[in-house]
Amino acid sequence: EIRTLTSYMMRSIRPPESKQTTTLLVAVKCRPLTAREESKCRDILKVADEKVVLVSDPDSSKDYLDRVQNRSKEKIYAFDFAFAPQLTNRDVYTTTILPMIGGVIQGLNATIFAYGATG
Repeated sequence: EIRTLTSYMMRSIRPPESKQTTTLLVAVKCRPLTAREESKCRDILKVADEKVVLVSDPDSSKDYLDRVQNRSKEKIYAFDFAFAPQLTNRDVYTTTILPMIGGVIQGLNATIFAYGATG
């Protein structure tokens, strides 16, 4: 009888089984250049596809030498989602946040951390 009670108590203190997994999603939205940036700067960001962003070296004077020496200053970054400058904040919301709403309504937790420079 004591063994049965102990077994029952051990079963009751176990955490409930959950089929929900924890997911971390990272998305980036590349903003369009301002008029001032377009006139004075070179665009060094390129959204290659819906997951990849390419960042070029801003010093264009080295381009020729780097190509001749077969060295690339380009950096490649992968995300769950990469949004090009021409896409809207609504596109970002629809793709990244809207799918979480149903789970939140059903009692699941969700955290959205958004960071961006404003000016």
